[in-house]
Amino acid sequence: MLVKERMSSNLQTLRESVQVSEAMVIFKEKGLKRMPVVDAAGYLVGIITSEDILKVSPTQATSLSIHEINYILSKTFVYDVMQKQVVTISPEELIEEAAVMLRVNKIGAVVVVEGKKPVGILTESDIFDAFIDVLGFKSLGSRISIIVKDVPGVIADIGEVFKKRNMNITNIANFANGTYAEVLVRTDSYEIQGVMDDLESLGYEIDSLHQYY
Repeated sequence: MLVKERMSSNLQTLRESVQVSEAMVIFKEKGLKRMPVVDAAGYLVGIITSEDILKVSPTQATSLSIHEINYILSKTFVYDVMQKQVVTISPEELIEEAAVMLRVNKIGAVVVVEGKKPVGILTESDIFDAFIDVLGFKSLGSRISIIVKDVPGVIADIGEVFKKRNMNITNIANFANGTYAEVLVRTDSYEIQGVMDDLESLGYEIDSLHQYY
């Protein structure tokens, strides 16, 4: 799965020369948490978040008048408060690479760029959604957890059992620790007892069965 398949391409950007007061309005109107910042050529030069905006916004406890507040905000630009170090990724990279970037850098999103220009943004929510889809959690049918030895050929054996029963595997995932592995298999069928019997006859342990209607 590639980054371009999961990123948000309907991208809202900000010019670095925009006043912070205008950026505040855009954040509120669009309901955004972050926006890439670009220069006059459209090249990525930073990123600004709603938290960055809050840091320079006067609190209710301020002793400044409204005129003083407006004056200060009119002299503060996106360039002054944006984060200039931006973690970026190509749309052709694997989504797993993006997940590692978020984890290592402890950030909530990565900006997707082509030729130094932002073309999308990939958030941790996008990655969570991809993970859910890979595991087929939204799918109806049966989910079997199978405990197996972590040796070559196991997945092929399991697939052959389903094939002989003329049952479709909609999702499959393998979590191995070097000795044993848990194989999660999803099928769109609810008539699963025959498959479980066949797997157990091959020496595989059925750890759990969940069905979703």
